[in-house]
Amino acid sequence: MKTRDFLIIGHPRGGTAYSSRLFKTFGFDVGHENVCSTGISSWCFSTPDGYNAWTDCSRRSEYNFKWVFRAVRNPLDVINSLVKENDNLYGIELFEKWSGFKLTETDPLYIAVQRYLYWEDTIEYWNDYIDFTFRVEDQQKDLYDYLKLIKRDPYYHLGEDKITEHAVGRNINTRPKDKKYTLEDVNKKYKKKIIEKMVKYGYSSES
Repeated sequence: MKTRDFLIIGHPRGGTAYSSRLFKTFGFDVGHENVCSTGISSWCFSTPDGYNAWTDCSRRSEYNFKWVFRAVRNPLDVINSLVKENDNLYGIELFEKWSGFKLTETDPLYIAVQRYLYWEDTIEYWNDYIDFTFRVEDQQKDLYDYLKLIKRDPYYHLGEDKITEHAVGRNINTRPKDKKYTLEDVNKKYKKKIIEKMVKYGYSSES
C-alpha cells in the first residue's frame, strides 16, 4: 500500500474542495478527489471501497494515511447545496452504493436531508481514527495550530495573524440560489437529528 500524510473526509458539498485549497495554501500538496504527493481531500474516500469516480479512479484501499482530518460545514448549508446535487444521478448512485442506504424520499429537500443524515451514519466508524475535526467556516487558525503541533509546519505567506481572515476565499456555494431552506422547512421527522448535528459540530440552531 502507498503511504500519504493526509486524508480529509467529509460530505458531498461539505467543504472538501475548499479544504484541498486550504492545505495547499499551507504548503501541502493535497488534491481534491485526486491523490497528490501529500494526500487527498475527498468525500469519495470516506468509505473503504470508495474511489475517485471523477478523476484518477484511485481507491481508498490502496493507501495508508498518517493523519485523518474531518472537514465539517453547517448541516443546513450542506443540505441546501445538496438540493441541486439531486440532479447528479451518478452521484446518487455512488452514494447509495457506498452508504448502503436507499433514498426513499421524493421531495428535493428531503432527499438532501436523507443524504446528509445517511452519510453521517456511513462515516461514523471514522470517529476513532480522526485526528482533528475543523469547521470550514471559521477554524482555519485552529487547523494551522494543529499542523504545527504535529510537527507538520504549515506555511502561510501573509503571516499567522491573517489566517483568521480566511487563507483561501471559501467560495462554498449555497444551493439552490432562489431559496435557502431553514430549520422551519424541516419536519420533525428529521429536524431533531439535524439540530443534534449542528450542536455536535458547534453551530447555532437559533439562526
